[in-house]
Amino acid sequence: MAEKVSLRFPDSKDVGGLFDGNDPKSQPLSYLTTERGRRPIIPQPSQKELDDAQAKTDKLGVDPNTGLPYQPKWVSVLIKRQPPWFFFRWACFNCFCQPRCTLTRAQWIWFCNLICAIVHGDFTYLCLSEGIPKAEKMEAKIWRISTRWNNTGVDNYVPTLMDNGSPIRIDLVAGGFFGLSALFHSMVVLFGPFDRFIFISWRQLDLAFFWWRW
Repeated sequence: MAEKVSLRFPDSKDVGGLFDGNDPKSQPLSYLTTERGRRPIIPQPSQKELDDAQAKTDKLGVDPNTGLPYQPKWVSVLIKRQPPWFFFRWACFNCFCQPRCTLTRAQWIWFCNLICAIVHGDFTYLCLSEGIPKAEKMEAKIWRISTRWNNTGVDNYVPTLMDNGSPIRIDLVAGGFFGLSALFHSMVVLFGPFDRFIFISWRQLDLAFFWWRW
């Protein structure tokens, strides 16, 4: 019989900003990201899910993937612990000899947004730095269909393509697309670590809704 392990599910008193990782005392950045004397409201799973997780823990012991008690099926991204993917472990030598290293899903998402913000910001710079000096070469004509009448008959016309006289700049369009994407990724990077802004990003993620996408 597996050793009985108590499932202690963190509540809003245990969770602060993104970098707290359920344990403010172990995170050196918590004093910057956590607002003293105030904890955000974190969505909690149902009691049935908590009971199911505790029953699984009582039967099997700790989760071999995390080294922690089994978690409910649904948990806020600020609480849910997630081990690194296999390719990440392989690339950093099994998490620098820490095989049971886990991060919250919010921390993983923040890390992915950081990478995307850097990459898309670089793409923005490349598009604009290469395109602006070559403004005329970056113009793309916009064509429209026009009719050319052969005579006064109703059906005697020929459709032709005509330049509308308002070309678009490919470099500005591509740079603007990547720049807008980099801006939204940067919002998560800049505001994500602070618990006072949890309602902007992580609360919306728990609800599967992002206000800036609508």
